Amino acid sequence: TLDSFKEFLSITLPQKEKTEELFNVISNYIFISKENKKISKDPFILFPIIFSSNPKLSMNYIDNILVIINQTIEDVNRPLFSFISQIFGQIINSMYHNSSTENNILLGKPDQEFLYRKLLNFCLNDIKLNKKNEQTCGCLYLTELIENCPLVKENDYLKELWETISGYIDDKLFFAKLEILNCIISLIFAAETKFKPFANVALFKILDYLTDNDWMKRKLSLNVVYTLSFYCREEIIPLKEYIIEFLNVLKNDKITEVKEVCLQTLKFLQENEEESENSVKSQSIAKSAELSKRENSRSMKFLKVKKSTAKKKQRSISMSNSVENYNHTVSGL
Repeated sequence: TLDSFKEFLSITLPQKEKTEELFNVISNYIFISKENKKISKDPFILFPIIFSSNPKLSMNYIDNILVIINQTIEDVNRPLFSFISQIFGQIINSMYHNSSTENNILLGKPDQEFLYRKLLNFCLNDIKLNKKNEQTCGCLYLTELIENCPLVKENDYLKELWETISGYIDDKLFFAKLEILNCIISLIFAAETKFKPFANVALFKILDYLTDNDWMKRKLSLNVVYTLSFYCREEIIPLKEYIIEFLNVLKNDKITEVKEVCLQTLKFLQENEEESENSVKSQSIAKSAELSKRENSRSMKFLKVKKSTAKKKQRSISMSNSVENYNHTVSGL
C-alpha cells in the first residue's frame, strides 16, 4: 500500500541505499500488479517524491523509470494512462525545479541538458510510430515535458522543438492530431513572446483545422489562434482580416464550445486591433509633439540670436557715436 511505501521512506538509511532499494521494491510491485492485471496508482505517486529528494542521485534510475512507464502504459485504460503521464510531468518538475539549497543533490547544466535529450527521445520514440495509441502517448508525454522543463524556453531548444512538432501537423500518417495541437498550445504558453519568430508559420499550419469535421480539432485550433494573438500580437494582428474569414463561419458553429471560443477570439482580436491603432495614433501625436518642440526650440534659438545681433549692432552704433563725439571734442580743443 501507499502507506507502507511512505513508511519505508522514513527508515534511516544512507540516501543511495534507500533510493536503490525503494526503486527495486516499486518496480517489483508494479511487475506483480501487471501480472495480476490490478495496476494501482500508489507506487507511481512515489516516483516524484523520490526524484525530488535527490535529483542527481535519481538520474541513475531514470532509464528504469521510463521503461516501467512505457511497459505499464500498454496494459492500462485511458484514465490510468492520463494519470501516469501526469506522474511523468511531476518527475520532470521535481528534478528541474528542486528548491533544495544543497548543491550536491541538484542538477547542473550538463545534467539538465542530458536529461532533456533523454526525455525528448523517450517522447519522440512513440510519436514516430505509425500507431495512434503510441502517438497519443508520445504527445501526452511531450506536453508534460514542455510544461515542466525550463530548457524549452531557451531559444535553441525552442526552435528545435517547434521544428520537430510542426512536421507532424500536416503529416497524413500522423493520427494524434488533437494531442499535437495541445502540444503547440503548451509550447506557446511556455515560450510566450519568444514564440514570435514561429507565429506566422504556426498560424497557417493550423488554419485547415478550423474547418475540420471534428469539433475538438476546431476548438483546439481556435485556442492556438487565441494564444498566438495573446503572446504574438504584432505578428498576428496584420493577418486579422484573413483570420476573420474563418472565424465568421465558426461563430455560428453548432457546437457551443467552439462558438464560445470563436467569439472570445474575435473579441480579443478586435480589442487588440483598436489598441494597436491607438498606439499608432499615440506614437504619431508624440512624434508631432516632438517635431513641434524641436521647431519651437529652433525658433527660440533664432530669436535669441536675432536679439543678440540687434544688441551687438546697437552697441556698435553707440560706440561709433561715442568715438565721433570724442573726436569732435578733441578737435575743438
